[in-house]
Amino acid sequence: ISPTLCSPSNQVLKAAVSSEIDPTEMVNIGIVAYLASTRVPNESSMPEAPKIWIETNRKEPIPACGETIQSRILTTVEQMGSSVAVGDDMIGVHDYKSVLIGARLVADYILKNQEEFPDERVGVMMPAAAGFEIIVTGLYLAKKVPVMINWTVGPKIMEHVIDNAEITRVITSKKFVSKIQDTNDLGILTDQGLMVFFENIKDEFYLFDALKIKLETEYFYSKQRL
Repeated sequence: ISPTLCSPSNQVLKAAVSSEIDPTEMVNIGIVAYLASTRVPNESSMPEAPKIWIETNRKEPIPACGETIQSRILTTVEQMGSSVAVGDDMIGVHDYKSVLIGARLVADYILKNQEEFPDERVGVMMPAAAGFEIIVTGLYLAKKVPVMINWTVGPKIMEHVIDNAEITRVITSKKFVSKIQDTNDLGILTDQGLMVFFENIKDEFYLFDALKIKLETEYFYSKQRL
């Protein structure tokens, strides 16, 4: 195994020991192994979950109905409604309906910009956070196939995955890329300009569109309940 793959830098190790390490700094096996072997969770230092995250009357999930992924997403939102779906420190806690609204904004952007997303498969290179869930759901609603891109595997394996999956666009984040590009060779992503930054997509979201989709969502599910 390559030493560069397994050996975390002294700077990262120091951060791991002295403070909470940023998930985006866990860029190789060595860092993960080091943290697993040396750090013991301290319950007193763990952040308190927001009150909205604690649900006393949460609905019991049931298998979603539908013949397609898109229909199953819609029936799941119908079943779970205002129950908590996702949450993190960056975008807060969101229920199923608000996730659907965000996903529809993503889907609308992709459908309106088919020249930018001409292929069936679209890569996604994001940390496993709430925004990631919204992007993936949006891709499904746009009838695209999301392909998760692992930035830790190295440029050769990444290029093999992208070429074999026939991916020409990878949705990622400027903030995320800025954190990983110094310690990871992103190869084909930068060489061929495949990255589409989610910040740029969000800049195309307008309040009118968000309100329109919110009203359509509320109307659709109110009709379903009749």
